[in-house]
Amino acid sequence: MKNGTRLILIASTVLALGVALVPPVVSYAYCQGNLREFSEDQQEWAAILAKKKTLQQVSDRALLRALHDEEFSAGRWHPPTCRLADDLTNFGLAGLAAFLVAFIGAHLVWLAARAFNKLMDKLQ
Repeated sequence: MKNGTRLILIASTVLALGVALVPPVVSYAYCQGNLREFSEDQQEWAAILAKKKTLQQVSDRALLRALHDEEFSAGRWHPPTCRLADDLTNFGLAGLAAFLVAFIGAHLVWLAARAFNKLMDKLQ
């Protein structure tokens, strides 16, 4: 295996792993943050519904969530679901596609550059 092919293979693999792993991890962390905020807002709003707190004692975020979500304000909770496996599958396929495109495209460019250099050497 030539050095150029190794370099292309390594660069394509790094790109594919980046595409396959980084977005699901970031998305999962973001979803966990949303879930934590939802549970905090849910506890505050449950206290409102149980008449243990007044509207002035509740955070602005919980009030906004209750204002924009009728289900939430009525006490019907639908917390966000975080599914890392689904994201890994989808982005894994995207990573595979990125690997194939990068590997084949870079290989074709590299081979075209080698052919061009050989042609220029013959012309001299």
